[in-house]
Amino acid sequence: MVTNLPPNAVAQYRKVVASKTKAEKLGNLRAFLSLIPDHKGTEKLRASVKRQVAKLEEEIERDKKRRRQARRQRALSLSKGKDELLLLLLYLNPALRYRFLSKALGLSSYDLYSDSVKPYASRIGGVNTVFVPMSFSLATSSDYLDIVRQADGALLLASTEDELSACGKLADSLSRLGIYLVAPGSEVRVSRLPTKRIEVAGHSDFLDPAEVAEQVQRAGLEGAAAEISRFSTEYSVNAALARNPVLIRFWALTQDDLRDQLEGRAVLLDGSIPAKAVPPPEAGRGALDLVCDVLKAIGKIRVWTKEPREKEVPDEPVLLKEGATVLDLAKSIHGELATELRYAVVYRSSERPQPTRVGTGYRIRDGDIIEIH
Repeated sequence: MVTNLPPNAVAQYRKVVASKTKAEKLGNLRAFLSLIPDHKGTEKLRASVKRQVAKLEEEIERDKKRRRQARRQRALSLSKGKDELLLLLLYLNPALRYRFLSKALGLSSYDLYSDSVKPYASRIGGVNTVFVPMSFSLATSSDYLDIVRQADGALLLASTEDELSACGKLADSLSRLGIYLVAPGSEVRVSRLPTKRIEVAGHSDFLDPAEVAEQVQRAGLEGAAAEISRFSTEYSVNAALARNPVLIRFWALTQDDLRDQLEGRAVLLDGSIPAKAVPPPEAGRGALDLVCDVLKAIGKIRVWTKEPREKEVPDEPVLLKEGATVLDLAKSIHGELATELRYAVVYRSSERPQPTRVGTGYRIRDGDIIEIH
């Protein structure tokens, strides 16, 4: 190093040597470079420092890319199984995440040590239910959007009005990415009509039919039928009119003071996004009720299958769309089974204690036990 540097440059060089991280060293090197006098005697030193700065910048950028890739790989590994229910657990306050998982799933503090995006699976009502805790900031991160898009439902945790307001801002941010959080009871369905008129059916506490018709017209539809629900808002209509939207059913799990104020009510997040406020479930029955609510909201049923003449029924059900037939069930299990299907035997204890032989087009219900022949 040049020996005739000013004292402040020498002091700064000592900071460069003492740097503990690449980012710290880069900052100190840049400061050191600015303190080196610009004359012929320091040309080699300035050139050397510039090379070190450029090299560190490249290394730091490579490290960032590796970290992003590692996060992306972890995100991609959290893929939903065919008969799994994937629920997002979205929170601003990490304490609420801990409280939910410990009460609803009975997990210990040791199990909940990690703050990373780690899935927690539990068999509830026979369904392998996977909860993925995710902070509000990560939910809109490009690294985790794939997980968000494949979710069956979302649970927004809030214990204060500020947290509830943050839930609304999160929903608004997701809508800009084509992902809409739709509360049960706020759904809007829009279908095209061959005639040039807008028809609006249903009733909403927050919307006038004329407003809905105007919104549909602004979307460029000359002929359409819109069916609104009690809690539909302009946000709900936008979700129905969006191009290839991802619709995720969600519930606001209110705790502490909010629980007494809002339990069982429909509230508006951010002034326009309808949400159903419900208390967080306790372990056991409460968690089962939540899973059943989610299944009903997304239009799915649980069906158990068993081998003919076997008494035991497997623990794991098959998840099917509401209104599915025996043939749909066979197709979901294996294509060859569907081609060889002749009939089925249905056990529906709520109505018929005895097994009933049915045809391939028979519509099955949640909780049915099916033998395929």
